Amino acid sequence: LWKRTCPERPSQEMLDDWMQEGYRLWMDRRLEQACDLWQQVWEVIRGRLTPQMRTCEDAEVVFDGRQCIENWVQDFQLELRNAAVKDPAYAARAVAFAEEVLAHFPDQDGLFTINFRSDLGEALFLADRADEGERVLLQLIDDHPDNPDGYAMLARVLGQGLRPGDPPIDRERAIAVLESAIARPVENASVWDLQSRLEDLREPVESLAGDEQG
Repeated sequence: LWKRTCPERPSQEMLDDWMQEGYRLWMDRRLEQACDLWQQVWEVIRGRLTPQMRTCEDAEVVFDGRQCIENWVQDFQLELRNAAVKDPAYAARAVAFAEEVLAHFPDQDGLFTINFRSDLGEALFLADRADEGERVLLQLIDDHPDNPDGYAMLARVLGQGLRPGDPPIDRERAIAVLESAIARPVENASVWDLQSRLEDLREPVESLAGDEQG
């Protein structure tokens, strides 16, 4: 009845159905379609948020489905990132979504916020806004110098191609970022495998130096 009489004002049950359909599309590897459907879900949820809803838990008033908002927004951000790697048109969406989540949920726990700030930095690089992306990640490192997220993400975007076949942006700077993280040392460096990342980045540089010396 709600679908027939008020299609322009989706119920929580309708939003939940859309969200679950997005997961089904994702499992069928129809990534762009999943992101497009989830964008509709987010636009409805975002329109119902109030300034008093400063955490994902607060937002459960407007949506409380089979998937909690905190988990879903992280899934959506990840799939927007994956879509942006394949199709640059999704990079701008990934930037906007990360910015909106950070703005709407400023009191969410620290790790959630750190992850989204890291994702925002990468999304800006994918959107050809490298200077802004670097500033976001450097600020994240300044604000949380003992957390590995900012270092790892900055080293990855600088030291690897953003998309398959792309050359590194600045491998030497990526090496320096990881060296500074390990030297500090940051928390959970071994869990993040920072040493192995560093060795992988150093290997081509050392090989090239050996070739030139030879």
